[in-house]
Amino acid sequence: DFVIVHWYPNGQGAATALSEPDQLPGELSQLRSEIDQYAGANGPNLGIALTEMNSGVDTTTQPDALFGADAYMTALEQGVFTVDWWDTHNGATAISTAPDGATDYDDWGVLSSATCVGSVCEPAMNTPFPPYFALSMLSKLGRPGDQMVRAGTDQSLVSAHAVLQANGDLAVQLVNKDPNNAYPINLHYAG
Repeated sequence: DFVIVHWYPNGQGAATALSEPDQLPGELSQLRSEIDQYAGANGPNLGIALTEMNSGVDTTTQPDALFGADAYMTALEQGVFTVDWWDTHNGATAISTAPDGATDYDDWGVLSSATCVGSVCEPAMNTPFPPYFALSMLSKLGRPGDQMVRAGTDQSLVSAHAVLQANGDLAVQLVNKDPNNAYPINLHYAG
């Protein structure tokens, strides 16, 4: 009835992770072509579910959150009917410091499982990590019944996603993919 795909681009460093959602349109287009090729006449009726996704980079810090917000919207804009983050609770595996100075527990979950690696422990059970807030933010961008609007910016390192909400408001999500610089942008949208 539908096709399941998992996506873990797992690049190196925040700048690479933040650029990886740009790969999704091509990868999903290729998947759609393969579905149509091998499923015959029923191919166009088979939906795509992205049932596991995470950048694998700075997993409990802001870069992974920004990756998630951008990747969710990019996948939905390409016709994927559901996107699921890996994981709710996962557990600390290695402790490091992200470029912004935040502690990364290499957890891959959106909520802390309060596990420890050596003497370093995650926050209390169910404490939200930054990806949680990015995913929560998406519910403010759009809801079922709203209409996605094609959007972009004049800065290649800033992505734009827009939703025409049922009440007539236009909601816009901007993601700066450069961990070191801010940019002024001009927003372009259709609809």
